[in-house]
Amino acid sequence: MKSICFGISKNDTVFLKGLAILLITLHNIIHRLPEMPVENEFSFHEGGGQVFFTSLFFKYPFDYFFSFLGHYGVQMFIFLSAYAFYLKKDEILTSKFWEFFFVRYKAILIPFSIGIITVSLLNVLLRVFIYPDTHLVTILNSFFGAYIGGVLHLLMLHPFLPDAFPGGLGPWWFISFILQFYLILPLLIKVNITLKNTVVIIFFSILGSFVISNALPEFKLYYTVFGHFPEIFLGFYSAKYLNNYKLDLKSSLMLFLTSFFILLVCNSNSYLWYFANIPAIISFYILFKFIYLIPISFLKKSIFFIGKISMYIFILNGITREFFIFFIKAYPNNSFIYVICLVLYLGSTIMLSYFLFKIQSSLSQKIKFKVNYPKKR
Repeated sequence: MKSICFGISKNDTVFLKGLAILLITLHNIIHRLPEMPVENEFSFHEGGGQVFFTSLFFKYPFDYFFSFLGHYGVQMFIFLSAYAFYLKKDEILTSKFWEFFFVRYKAILIPFSIGIITVSLLNVLLRVFIYPDTHLVTILNSFFGAYIGGVLHLLMLHPFLPDAFPGGLGPWWFISFILQFYLILPLLIKVNITLKNTVVIIFFSILGSFVISNALPEFKLYYTVFGHFPEIFLGFYSAKYLNNYKLDLKSSLMLFLTSFFILLVCNSNSYLWYFANIPAIISFYILFKFIYLIPISFLKKSIFFIGKISMYIFILNGITREFFIFFIKAYPNNSFIYVICLVLYLGSTIMLSYFLFKIQSSLSQKIKFKVNYPKKR
């Protein structure tokens, strides 16, 4: 009997990242379109989650699914990162902290620096294309605004600055988050991971998020590592205890349906919303594993390819979507234009990402730095 293995190999990670980035990329364009429900990404919005319990969802299931739930692809990235690092726990604890941090920082710095410059130039083209009479000063602001926003994320400062500061284009907050995660990872990974400790940490993390979000509503808590402890420690626990765990397909389907229903319920209540990331990870993880079982070679190879260049797709999709949003809004209620724009959006973002990935590969050969982990005795 076929079953789903909850363990995650290196190949699994690339495949799952490919699906997660597709989820994010489609979300980032569809949620910007008119009449889409406001998602509960960084805060709860009354009425958004209820749309899944109405006839509207069945009228536009594709749009509503990606618009409202696609942002949970980011939670999958966080979970996968925590899972992978916990498997390297011994290496991390025996390495020098600054060597570990520097090699991870470089892995972000090179692609993100290439991405910042590319996005800044595309932002200028966007302004000239959509608003040909734009003043030169505005065009220059378009370039330097995106560039400064990117630098602030690389310095891990953006989450702590007022909204008036430029934040780049797209979900660049994740860059600040992941660098903060690298900073405190050697400390977090020392925690004794048991079921009791994991539940306690997740519960008090959620409680802390509730208190901070209500006491300091202007603070961008979910742009920081402190707002994502539940995903991190769920990843740690899964890596330690569920690496060889298997579940038959029928039980996996029941777990998916149950966790997905809980996810929708959590998104329908302002208090339960703080728990939503947990059922989101469970349901999307099982869904991704089901997709992995589909015996279509071309599909798997395509998703693997997308997973390998997911970093650049993550950086670029925020600007590439703007060109196609312009056309979709120019032709409202035109399903043909809408589908064509989505296909071209995905295709152009993937092709440009691959081109920048090849540039990075060339640069990485010239800028090498390797952590020398102490040999085990």
